[in-house]
Parts: sequence; structure tokens; C-alpha cells
Amino acid sequence: MSTQNQPTRPWLCSDRLVDAYLARAQDGDDLRVLKTVRAIESLIVNAGIIAVTSLAIYFGEANAYVVLAAIVTLGLLNGVLAADYRALARALAELTDAPSSDDETSETDSQNNQED
Repeated sequence: MSTQNQPTRPWLCSDRLVDAYLARAQDGDDLRVLKTVRAIESLIVNAGIIAVTSLAIYFGEANAYVVLAAIVTLGLLNGVLAADYRALARALAELTDAPSSDDETSETDSQNNQED
């Protein structure tokens, strides 16, 4: 029976999301670029919701339901985006902390040379 060496992750990071990002990194995606894109996406969506709500309030079309809907939408959206961003940041941290396969083989070769 083999056991995987899965790193211990904080409770707030979804293992499924982190593993999905690690798989994307193995397929060749650059997680640093993806992290930047996610942050920009979050800013744009938040600014859009705030702008639409502000315009509705300014033009007098907003009532308590519009404001309530905007607050709930911002809260839910930011919760989802924050969870996704935490998983992406954790995957990036695991990639940068993990030694590459070249490092492992060079360490093994140097240990074998020292034994001779």
C-alpha cells in the first residue's frame, strides 16, 4: 500500500481547488500570471457592481432591495473569489517550495559520488 506525500494544507484551502491548480501547472500554465489575472478580475467585478449600485442610488432608482442585493452579491462573490485566490496562492506556494526532479537527481548523484 503506497501513501502519497500530500502536504498539510490550512483548513481554509480547498484540497480539490489546490490540486486542480497544481494539475494546471503541470500542464504548462503559469500560475503567477493566473494569480495576477484573478486579482484583476476581482477588482473589475467589484468595481462594476459598486458602480451600477452607485448609479442606481444616484438616479433615485434604488430602494432597500437594490442596496441589499448589491451587498449580498458583493459578499457572496468576494467569498468565492477569495476561496479561489487562496487555493491558487497555496498551489503556487507548494510549487515554489517543492524541489524539482532535477534537484532530487543531482542530490542523489552527489551523494553517490561522495560514497565512492
